[in-house]
Amino acid sequence: MSREPDAGDAGMSLVEILVAMLILATIALLTLPLFSTSLRQAAGNSTAVTASELVDGTIAKARTQAASGCAALSTFAATVPAVVTDGMGRPLAQTMTAITCPAANAYPATLQLTVTVTSGGSVLATASTRILVSAA
Repeated sequence: MSREPDAGDAGMSLVEILVAMLILATIALLTLPLFSTSLRQAAGNSTAVTASELVDGTIAKARTQAASGCAALSTFAATVPAVVTDGMGRPLAQTMTAITCPAANAYPATLQLTVTVTSGGSVLATASTRILVSAA
């Protein structure tokens, strides 16, 4: 005894498959802008992280130079590179406040130091700190 297939057992029709494909294509097209936005955001975050690392590294080097005296710190401040290129090829402009050494009888002293990194006129990272200098 074999049973004949009903009309409902025929499987999916071509129209049903095309509708499913259309729904999937629509979902894919709607999510595509999210991916491009996230890629742009990731690139911007990469530049901001590079700027923060540059500020942190410059302040750490300044603290190291301060151990040798205020003159060494002033020399370091004058030789900080003005433009650094990040990993994406964007130029990052780095500025550091000028160091003015106090009078010879004013040591130990603390000096205010500010490092700022900009790109395209907008500030990406900035930090201020006071550095102890024990000798001229």
